[in-house]
Amino acid sequence: MIGSEPAFGAVEARNRFYHERLQFVLEKEHSYIQQLFPIWDNKSTLNPKAPLLTKKMVESIQGDPALLQKVTANIDMMMDFWGLRRVGDTFEVVQVLGSRHRKWTQADHNLRRVTRVITFLASVGFKTAARNLESTMNGYRGKGRANTYWSDALWQNMYHTDKDLFLGNYEGRGQ
Repeated sequence: MIGSEPAFGAVEARNRFYHERLQFVLEKEHSYIQQLFPIWDNKSTLNPKAPLLTKKMVESIQGDPALLQKVTANIDMMMDFWGLRRVGDTFEVVQVLGSRHRKWTQADHNLRRVTRVITFLASVGFKTAARNLESTMNGYRGKGRANTYWSDALWQNMYHTDKDLFLGNYEGRGQ
């Protein structure tokens, strides 16, 4: 090191390590998803004490820019985990992250995680984002492989609030 500057590549190596560790934890740990994206009912056998989404919680999220920014950051973290990228309220599949796509193209516990995120987004008022996420993921899966749970979660939860919030309005604030 020269002075207080880290050695060339040290920051990149540390960031890569943290990112890989986060990917591992997100795959192996199961209780965080209920904390980040609470829904109206708890069907989790792994975390029966998970918080439930309430009308008061929805109103708090909708009225607090700091909470909205945290929701946006949580969404972005999950999109990276699944090999997607969020641009405003749209989502795109990142082809170079193809190994992450199997987390939501194959039948396993990640399909329930996707259902939970879509339910949460629609329930708190990110309706456009919820529609776009469901459309992007099912579109990528292709005809005959679409996940009807995702579509059902979307349409069953679109009417919990009159608001239609936009994720793009809350990215990068407070950082």
